[in-house]
Amino acid sequence: MYLFMILHSVFGLLIGIRIYKGLCKKQIYNKTTLTKIGTGFLALNLLNVIFFITNAVLFLFFLYFPLICVVFAQKTLEFKRRSQFKNQFPMFLNQIILQIHLGHSFRRSVETAKLSFSRNYQLNIDKIMENVVFSQQSKFVVKDIFINQIIDFFKKVDRVPHQSVDWLIFFRQKLHLEKNFRHKSKQITLQLRLQVLVLGVLYVALFIFVVLKYGFLNNLSLFLVSILFFLMGIIVFVQLIRGSLSRN
Repeated sequence: MYLFMILHSVFGLLIGIRIYKGLCKKQIYNKTTLTKIGTGFLALNLLNVIFFITNAVLFLFFLYFPLICVVFAQKTLEFKRRSQFKNQFPMFLNQIILQIHLGHSFRRSVETAKLSFSRNYQLNIDKIMENVVFSQQSKFVVKDIFINQIIDFFKKVDRVPHQSVDWLIFFRQKLHLEKNFRHKSKQITLQLRLQVLVLGVLYVALFIFVVLKYGFLNNLSLFLVSILFFLMGIIVFVQLIRGSLSRN
């Protein structure tokens, strides 16, 4: 039993170290916060071994639950920062356009404009510009579609300085249209979910009423056909809404 617990403790520690290295690499938290997270995890792991090594359930809970919480917090923070970056980017474009109108080059304008934003925002811009300027040598692996869009547009702007303002204004307008489309899509999706929810509640209530009044086994085939048609209707309804969104 003790050997099993110790092996799990070592395994959990290795997972924690891997997560910690990933946090350091992605620069999600500053060094002070990372130090606190690492120290807290080691202390909790030590206390877990001391107090709960005889209780397998509590031991495994206090070993893996903090790791799950850290991963969940990491994903949540990454999503929040991506959303913030996307929402603030039109303002960043405005700053670049202003700097270009003042007579600065595109690269100089980017460097000046980013100073008005947070440290994390500046790091993202630095990575994007690294890919723009040193596209062949850059080790920055891009997985985000929006970041890829920015890189492609910035490369075009960097290649044709005399059209930089026109490209940036076009990109800003494009982002504005996409934002309006996403807002409209969210509204339609919300309406769809509410309608499906109402239909589902009505169907379940009617289903329960019929079962109580007429019995389930006596009308099993009828109920199965009813459920099948209800699910098919939901699928068709969802596909029609998606088709309407794609046409818009």
